[in-house]
Amino acid sequence: MTSRSQYLWVGSGYTRFAEASHDRRPDTTSWSVAYGYRPSKLRRGVDQWDYRGFVELTGEHTGGVKTGGTILPNSSSTTVWLGPSVLGIFEEFAVEAGVQGPIIRDESDAIYGRERIRFGINLSYLKYSSRSHSR
Repeated sequence: MTSRSQYLWVGSGYTRFAEASHDRRPDTTSWSVAYGYRPSKLRRGVDQWDYRGFVELTGEHTGGVKTGGTILPNSSSTTVWLGPSVLGIFEEFAVEAGVQGPIIRDESDAIYGRERIRFGINLSYLKYSSRSHSR
């Protein structure tokens, strides 16, 4: 769903690693649901910064670690994260920053450590085709 004021995204991913010398990093399945809001006061033209706020829920399941041909016990993990982010767009440039904290955590601290918070920043250049975008 997309409109000028509200956004909803759903996505998923799967990563599989190759095996080498009977060792393999674990497969990872991830998903994300994001809701965005763009208040009318912050809607601007291409010559000014335009802002949106988001709330994103992300989840990851990581399978077992394989070493020496054997899956390590208690090496899989499942986590769910929630947090806000802000996106600003100016002409062809976009800047987004956000933070997430865990709301569900089922993981082995000995293997993965313990994440307390995630922070991300994304810088993008938006190149529009002259046929699909006009100023």
